[in-house]
Parts: sequence; C-alpha cells; structure tokens
Amino acid sequence: MSTAALQRTLVFLYLGIDMVCFAICIVLVARLNVEKYLDADHDAILAHQKAQVLAEGGTWVDPAERARLEQEEADKEAEEARVQELEETCRRKGLDFAKENEKYLARREKQKNAPLGKLLGL
Repeated sequence: MSTAALQRTLVFLYLGIDMVCFAICIVLVARLNVEKYLDADHDAILAHQKAQVLAEGGTWVDPAERARLEQEEADKEAEEARVQELEETCRRKGLDFAKENEKYLARREKQKNAPLGKLLGL
C-alpha cells in the first residue's frame, strides 16, 4: 500500500511536470519571431542574387517572371509533343488529324470549364 503523500507525489510527477514543460514550451514558442523577418530576408536574398547575376554580366529577371516564362515554354513544348504524337497516331491508324485534334481540344475545354477544372486551374 502506498501512502497519501506518495500518491500526491506520483500525481505531480505524472501531471505536474508535463504541465510545467508545456507552459515553458508555450512561452518559448510565443517568443519566436521568425515570421517578422521573412520579408526582409527574402528581399535581401533577391538583392544578393541580383547583384551576383549583374556582376557576372548576366541579365536579371524577377523570379516570378522567370517562373512564368519557364511555364509558358514548358506548356509550348508539351503542346508540340502532343500534336506530334497525335499526328503519328493518326498516320498509323489512318485517322483524320484535324478531326481528332478538334475532339481533344473540345474535351480539354470541357475539362477546363468543369468545376474541378476551374478549382485546379486547368
């Protein structure tokens, strides 16, 4: 049998120490201020990258613009590959390329206008 003092001590060790640790964690997390400096850090990184590119004699392109241009180029290459593949398939199967391409474009437009397509940005 255990005494009442031992039971209180065990309850404190089991619950009390956890609560004290949680309180310490809450205080430490509340003092984190990483988000406060995110914009300044981002601007400093961009300025450093821009200076490095210009020092090397390159042309600086904003990262958002560069990503947009790369996406446009990738979309263009994908469309060219799709057309080439469809032409090859139509040639092999004896189908009319214009009709098959029109079917594909109609399906893609239907998917784009569907609620899920709008949500996904198709």
